[in-house]
Amino acid sequence: MNPLLSSLTQTQLAHDGQRLHQILKSPVFNQPSPGDTSWQPAFCEVVILLDGLLNNAEQLGHRIDFTDEVGVHGKVQDITSLVSWLRQRIPASAAKEPDQQLSSRLNCYHHAGVGYFPNGVFFRCDHTGEVTFFLDDQRIYLNRHIQRSLQEVESI
Repeated sequence: MNPLLSSLTQTQLAHDGQRLHQILKSPVFNQPSPGDTSWQPAFCEVVILLDGLLNNAEQLGHRIDFTDEVGVHGKVQDITSLVSWLRQRIPASAAKEPDQQLSSRLNCYHHAGVGYFPNGVFFRCDHTGEVTFFLDDQRIYLNRHIQRSLQEVESI
């Protein structure tokens, strides 16, 4: 851990990183049955924790800025801004229990495919074996984006 960080900050970052690993290793993101929203609070918590870690990395001068398969359509420039965009749209309470307004805008898809979710949002997932989350029209991959971001933050 960087010596510039206070011990309190280091402790919080370590705790947040451990909690992220705990969620990501759990079966919560295994393929749910249609209509199952039990994964949504865990996803919201992942976004909230990851946003905090990415912000701290940037404050240390190490912005995580990969753009591989990040939908850069004017709203976001890289993975840090994508996670920030997602975080700004997720109420803190959604990490504890499903949020009705958010549930209608939050979708998850497993494996490769193209189509429309029941709420009318178009989706495209290019990778078999990947879990893809959508909030409105923004897509984030579990492995290619979330896991990679966490690994890059931990390597600082």
